[in-house]
Amino acid sequence: MIISVKTRSKKKNKKIKTQNILKEIKSGLTYSFKNPIIRPLLVISITAIFGGMYQPVIPVKIKNDLGLEELHYGYTLAASGVGALFGSFILFTIGSRVRNLYVLILSFIGFDIGVIIFGFAPSFLISILSSFMMGTGFACWMVTVPVMLQQHASDEMRGRVISLYYMTILTYQLGWFFGGYILEKTSIEFSVLFSSLSSILIAIITILSSKELRKL
Repeated sequence: MIISVKTRSKKKNKKIKTQNILKEIKSGLTYSFKNPIIRPLLVISITAIFGGMYQPVIPVKIKNDLGLEELHYGYTLAASGVGALFGSFILFTIGSRVRNLYVLILSFIGFDIGVIIFGFAPSFLISILSSFMMGTGFACWMVTVPVMLQQHASDEMRGRVISLYYMTILTYQLGWFFGGYILEKTSIEFSVLFSSLSSILIAIITILSSKELRKL
């Protein structure tokens, strides 16, 4: 009888814990989408899926289009990493002297224009420079958005809001699949134009439709 009672108690506790988790997720979603600043920032974060679409383009561009080897592919990725480091240094240097919205807009433009330049690059040098540009823009974007979310989320909801942000960022990897499919069916140029212009369009619409976000 004692064993039976203990077993029932454990099952009941698990059920209560599951209900609490679902309740917390629901409350986090409700809070985020009702907040006039957090909601547009999360919508902008979803554009990460378009950012991921350029990834399948890189090896195809380097090997098939420019006729280069694996080492050059490594150089291209390294240039993006150096650009990300440079972007982080820029954010550290400017601090709060520049409005977050301006940093966000410039990072979007820098990344997406870099993707387009990379897709149309006629030489390895141009592809390296555009990869550096992409890394700089992406780093600024990745740092600025969570900082803005943390600044405008309440203490009890901050953890849930940041969790939602990283859930949207994970769509970046899903973009690899769609990017590969579009690349296979079309071309390098169409792939980079589609991903970049879609990302910019969503960002523009979101910023223009959010009066509160434009004040930041």
